[in-house]
Amino acid sequence: MDTSNWMVSSSTICLVVVVLCLLVISGIIMAYVLIHGYKNKNPK
Repeated sequence: MDTSNWMVSSSTICLVVVVLCLLVISGIIMAYVLIHGYKNKNPK
C-alpha cells in the first residue's frame, strides 16, 4: 500500500512538473513573439 501510494504521488508530481515546464516554455515563446511583433509593428 505504501509503495503504491508513493508511486501514485511521485507520478502525479512528475506530471505537475512537466505541465509547469510546458507552461513556462510556452509563456517565454509567447512573450518573445509578442515583443518581436511589437518591435516590428513599431520600429524606432
